[in-house]
Amino acid sequence: MDFVGTNNNDTKQGTIDPDTFDMTQGGVDTVNGNGGDDKIDFGATLMAADKVNGGDGVDTLTLKGDYGAGLTFNSTTVRFVEKLEMTTGFSYDITTSNNTVAAGQAMTVSAYGVGFGGTGHYLHFNGSAETDGGFNVSDSYGDDILIGGQGADAMSMSYGGTDFVDGQGGNDVLVAENNFGAGDVFDGGAGSDVVYFRGVQPATVQLTGANFKNVETLNVTGDFGASFQAADSLLAAGQMLNIDVRSLAPGLSVVFNGSQETDGWFDFYDGAGNEVFTGGQSGDLFRAGYSGSDYFSGLGGDDSFYFNGGLDASDLVYGGSGYDTLDLTGDYSAGVYFADDGLAGLERVVLRSGFTYKLFLADGNLNTGESLLVSVSSALGSGNYAYIDASAETDAAYTMYDSAGNDTLIGGGGNDVFWLLEGGKDKVVGGGGSDTFVVDGPLSSGDSYNGGTGIDTLTIYNADGPAVVNLTLGKFSIGGVQGGTLTQIENISGSSFDDTLTGNNAANYVTGGLGADTISGGQGLDWLRGEDGNDTINGDAGADALEGGEGNDTLDGGTQNDSLSGGNGTDTLTGGAGNDTLHGGLMNDQLFGGLDLDALFGDEGHDRIDGGAGNDTLQGDAGRDTFVFATGTGVDTVKDFTNNYDYLDFTGSVANSFADIQSHMSQVGADVVIAFGTDKFILQGVNLGVLDASDFLF
Repeated sequence: MDFVGTNNNDTKQGTIDPDTFDMTQGGVDTVNGNGGDDKIDFGATLMAADKVNGGDGVDTLTLKGDYGAGLTFNSTTVRFVEKLEMTTGFSYDITTSNNTVAAGQAMTVSAYGVGFGGTGHYLHFNGSAETDGGFNVSDSYGDDILIGGQGADAMSMSYGGTDFVDGQGGNDVLVAENNFGAGDVFDGGAGSDVVYFRGVQPATVQLTGANFKNVETLNVTGDFGASFQAADSLLAAGQMLNIDVRSLAPGLSVVFNGSQETDGWFDFYDGAGNEVFTGGQSGDLFRAGYSGSDYFSGLGGDDSFYFNGGLDASDLVYGGSGYDTLDLTGDYSAGVYFADDGLAGLERVVLRSGFTYKLFLADGNLNTGESLLVSVSSALGSGNYAYIDASAETDAAYTMYDSAGNDTLIGGGGNDVFWLLEGGKDKVVGGGGSDTFVVDGPLSSGDSYNGGTGIDTLTIYNADGPAVVNLTLGKFSIGGVQGGTLTQIENISGSSFDDTLTGNNAANYVTGGLGADTISGGQGLDWLRGEDGNDTINGDAGADALEGGEGNDTLDGGTQNDSLSGGNGTDTLTGGAGNDTLHGGLMNDQLFGGLDLDALFGDEGHDRIDGGAGNDTLQGDAGRDTFVFATGTGVDTVKDFTNNYDYLDFTGSVANSFADIQSHMSQVGADVVIAFGTDKFILQGVNLGVLDASDFLF
């Protein structure tokens, strides 16, 4: 039904069907639309005293006239109206009340055409008093001010002009349809607010803390790319801004440069185009999962790059400063060959469960002296595995973790570390550099560990039983469980159990760990250290260095010129063949030089020092020491004998008493010489007259 008002105070009651109300003549009018989708036209005459109640249905209130001086609704001016339309040719300044929109409902406000052609007309809309419902507001062609309510509003900046859009409270959706230019302002207000950029934007959209504030998500969508430059003022300390381009049409590109931001941080979501995302100086998040040639730069802070598929050789990921992580999920079984600098500035790569990964890392991914940790999920899933090849790397180091699958881990030219935790039949190749193979999990006889060139170490970590490692045979076991093969491994670090560790013909460095270990050096120039526990250490062939460490240790240098040190404990040291140097260390030690020209030092404690065959040098140092003289042992020199404190043990000589000794003793300069044929004891700095029977043992 059609209703027409007069210039008097009219009351119009609509029907349950769609009605038309022409109330453009003026007066203080009351309109009740009742049911149906009603059309209510007030032209230029709407006043705060009018009462417009749309009732049920989708009702439209149309204004056409100059409202630039401002119209403020009271609680009954407009209610239950779903659409407010303002027509071209005039300016509008409308302020709503708290009762304008019902709870859970929204009013659509449109001023399309207003200000078209540079007329200077505008829309000022203020819905801030509204606490129950929301507004969907579109701007005009003029310089607009759009202020939402306290609910969830949707407001668009689409038709030009210099606009100010304020979402106020609630989770608002703000849209820059075209040309977010200088002077335009988005203020999301309270709540979690999203700004959508779509359509043609300036060459570079400048975002500052003045024109883009209180916004949680920037979303680029539609059929046009965009470029953004963020100022340092954009975000407050600890504030985060999501950058989401997942809805952008495929093949388009978005550039976002946040490098000037020092206070807040960014969470980037890429799309199917070629994105260029640059984070700020804090820890940023980058999330990708589409094809395309992307460039992600974290710059400062501890950044994280998440790829759910989509990572390939055309992508460039730059971590920058801080501790940065590349986190991969998805099927990479076809292999990814990274270009130089494809993964630059990263400290860690994480491979998540459920997939197979084949990654080939280029030389330029790391700078000289840098390192990268590659961590594989313990449970990649049945049949899945990791294949990591860093063999192209020449001057940096990798730390790699295996999975429960049959993995292949290949290091480069740096000092790489391989953590073998999860079992499976793994093939691990160190490449160049001094590499470390850390075994900390289930063993498989199908494992193969090849150190490559350099000085490489097998470390038994957190074992559940004694380790038996034989580098000569290239085999090892832990707790009775046989491991795989060892090739070009030079060093061993044992477990906390009683290990048996054997070197090879290389120069081995072997440490026993906490248990009572048995260590054999093999043919090379070895450094063997028992550490804790009562250890047995044999240098075998080669000029070896043996250290007992803690515990009561037994050391035997074997052949050639060895260096033995007992450490802390009651130790037994035997030099063997060669010109050996023995140090007892702390406690009461027994030192036997063996063959050739040896130097024996008791150090602390009451030591028994026996040079053995050859011309030896004996020095007790601190403690009450016993120096042993035997027939056929050559010429030994005692550096620090103290009469009436130290002892001279002649039980292995032809002398049976002090009387037998006296005829063989003489003063030669400052020293006492005791000679039996070619065998001599030279006591340096000792006066013959102070010696008596109490100094000797027979």
